[in-house]
Amino acid sequence: MSNKASDSLFRLIKSLTKVEKRNFKLYASRHTAAEDNNYVRLFNAIDAQREYDEQAITRRFGVRQFSIVKARLYDAVLRSLDAF
Repeated sequence: MSNKASDSLFRLIKSLTKVEKRNFKLYASRHTAAEDNNYVRLFNAIDAQREYDEQAITRRFGVRQFSIVKARLYDAVLRSLDAF
C-alpha cells in the first residue's frame, strides 16, 4: 500500500445499498458496546462525504492509528455482508 490515503473503504461504503448499510449498522451494534461503537460513527462520517477526505475524518475523530481502524472497519463491513 502506498503512502497515499487509500479510498477503498470509501468506495466500498458508497457501493452499498440502503439495505446493506442498515444491515451493517445492525451487525455492528450487535457486536460492539453501544457507548463504544466507533465503527458506526466512522461509517456514517465516511458515508456522509461526497469525496473522500481522510484528513477531515482524522481531525474529527482524533484517531491515532487510522489505517488500522480503517482496515478493521473494512473487514467488519465485509463480515456484515457475508452474514447478510
